[in-house]
Amino acid sequence: MKKVKFTLRGRIIHTAHRTFEIVVPDEENVQLYDTNTVSELADDAKAVWQITEYGDVIEDEHTIDSVTDAEESSPATLDTSDPRIARICSLFGIDPTRHDPGLGDEPPVSI
Repeated sequence: MKKVKFTLRGRIIHTAHRTFEIVVPDEENVQLYDTNTVSELADDAKAVWQITEYGDVIEDEHTIDSVTDAEESSPATLDTSDPRIARICSLFGIDPTRHDPGLGDEPPVSI
């Protein structure tokens, strides 16, 4: 048995808005403004962002921080603290707690 420590990293997504008013000439067609233009106008007007709704945490990536024997806390043979090793294990479906890809005794599992 192995004890595995993972770290998940993600982004928290919020819904926000900012509202402002400006004066434009009558002949100006504001329907043709793109979002970048409106954002620049909001910056110029010093419009403040209002967070209106809390969203989800989007998990982007993870690392395996350590793999140790569950009973003895001695390091396993696979250096899973290296995010590249964790990525390789993830890509090839290798369980780092049961197989050290450096031993070469089993072919990788294709996904």
